[in-house]
Amino acid sequence: MRKSFAILAALLLLPAGAWAQLKKNRIGSTSKQMVSVAIGVNHPVFELKTKHGPHAQAAYTYFFLPELGLQGFADYNFFWGDENFQGHFASLGAKVIYNFFIYKSGRRENARGSFIPERIYLHGGVGVSGVFCFPKPRFRDCTTAMFPVGLGFSWAVSDSWSLGLEAAYNFTLDDRIDNIKSGKMPDCYPTLDLTLIYKIPDARRSGTGFGYKKGKNKCDPIKGCAITYQ
Repeated sequence: MRKSFAILAALLLLPAGAWAQLKKNRIGSTSKQMVSVAIGVNHPVFELKTKHGPHAQAAYTYFFLPELGLQGFADYNFFWGDENFQGHFASLGAKVIYNFFIYKSGRRENARGSFIPERIYLHGGVGVSGVFCFPKPRFRDCTTAMFPVGLGFSWAVSDSWSLGLEAAYNFTLDDRIDNIKSGKMPDCYPTLDLTLIYKIPDARRSGTGFGYKKGKNKCDPIKGCAITYQ
């Protein structure tokens, strides 16, 4: 009777054990510090008819909590449109990053990535911008405050690198960047970027694949570290 019970228990636990071997915690998504660069497009919403222009941004983010971080950023936009309007728009500022979705586990054996985003986050903040427009004197230089708000996604591609997609709507306090004042609302511009994110390791790592961590407790580069039953 005891032998039969032991065999039955082993059969019941076998699927759970096999599933556990397929699911591994991902090391690397818990880094507190991240450096990112973003390249994309903008589309000014001005009274003057404008066209798509390039946008670039560099940023450093520190996460006080897994869900909450503070980001410092520097970005650049080039605006252009009718009447030979061209403008350089450079900004420095800070954002709050709120990760409302964090995917830390569920990596299958030998998998380098996942279609499930590593993070989905909201971001919003404030910056100071300098606007340098030409031709002159038709258009003027100025400074203004800008307020970016938006949504972002990132997908892990290695232990310390992620690729992402980030959208933002950037409000300003100036309605005369294009030298036309309508009185309805200040000039603004949405942006859409592809981001490359480097997650600064909290400890030294070597080897390849997710979760290979140098130190006393090494993790197998294929099997990962802790096992999760999900």
